[in-house]
Amino acid sequence: MSSVSLIAPPVRYSCVTKGIYRGSYPLERNVDFLKGLRLKTIVTIAPDPLAPLDGLENVEYIHIESAAEQSKSKKKRGLPISSETVKQALDIIQDPERQPVYVHCLNGAQVTCLVIGCYRRTKCWSLNSVLAEFGRYTDYDRVESQFIETLFT
Repeated sequence: MSSVSLIAPPVRYSCVTKGIYRGSYPLERNVDFLKGLRLKTIVTIAPDPLAPLDGLENVEYIHIESAAEQSKSKKKRGLPISSETVKQALDIIQDPERQPVYVHCLNGAQVTCLVIGCYRRTKCWSLNSVLAEFGRYTDYDRVESQFIETLFT
């Protein structure tokens, strides 16, 4: 019996637009999938950097430090990134020289959604459309909505 190798995308993986991808912290089991994207850059927005993944050669790993995961309690949930962090991430992911780029946080939810939500706003998406996309990956509250709405005003 031969073994079958499965190509598995990272959790919460999605194509944002041509050359920009998003998802959770990539694992070794995701390498074959990520190879197919022909990535030039992986942007990690988390407390600690991503160790280079075996099998992904010629990929630039960029770490943008963010706060540790917040409490899962909605009442205590805060923003784990600053506007400066988002702007730094946007400068990287929008740079054509660094694309294709994969941007991720620990679980592909709140932090990644905030960055991609702000990216969408720079592309003139309505706040309702941004929040609808945000809601496909995780819950959001008024704090996140206001952050996305006001970052570039």
